[in-house]
Amino acid sequence: MVHIAIKPKEGNREHWEIHLEGDKWREIHRSIFGKKPSFPEAASWEEWQIVFDLAEYKRVKNYVIWRLSSQSYHSEQLAKLLRDRLVQSKTIDRVLQEFKESGYLDDEMWLQTFMQSQQRRYSLRFILSKLQAKGFSADTLQALAAEWKNPEEELEAIQRLLHTRYRSKNLKDYKEKQKVVASLLRKGYPLDQIRLALEHILLNDA
Repeated sequence: MVHIAIKPKEGNREHWEIHLEGDKWREIHRSIFGKKPSFPEAASWEEWQIVFDLAEYKRVKNYVIWRLSSQSYHSEQLAKLLRDRLVQSKTIDRVLQEFKESGYLDDEMWLQTFMQSQQRRYSLRFILSKLQAKGFSADTLQALAAEWKNPEEELEAIQRLLHTRYRSKNLKDYKEKQKVVASLLRKGYPLDQIRLALEHILLNDA
């Protein structure tokens, strides 16, 4: 039998260390394997890998179900969550593929809903940076940039914000206007579009 020992990682309460025959084999995450992880015995190293893969698969599947019960996710977003929790790539691919095939993950619908809701408040550049932080790949971000880039819609979005969120601001006052410009820049809108929107607003108010 392969001697298996599960030890808490020193200095990190969220990680466990798996030791095989006295040597560290890999780390696992508490959110996946729980507070007291345990595994069946294995007669050989090859059998141990099979035992671990199956245990991880079952645990990850339950974890994804729990995540999806509280909110919707894109598969790339879930993949990042699982990588951060030390899950093997082959397990991530297997579980997410199963959830896609069963209809529990609909990446196209998720992106459509997310982009439409975010474009009401933020620029495309800002939205893409948020998606990058969520773990979206460069290829996905590039495709979204090409599909959703629309300067006219972005200009309309800025004008909408000027009429709603910033309607109480005196845009004829230099300091007030600079604060509004700075706020819009933080949302990722390009300066040239902001200037066009402000010119349009001030011209109509003249």
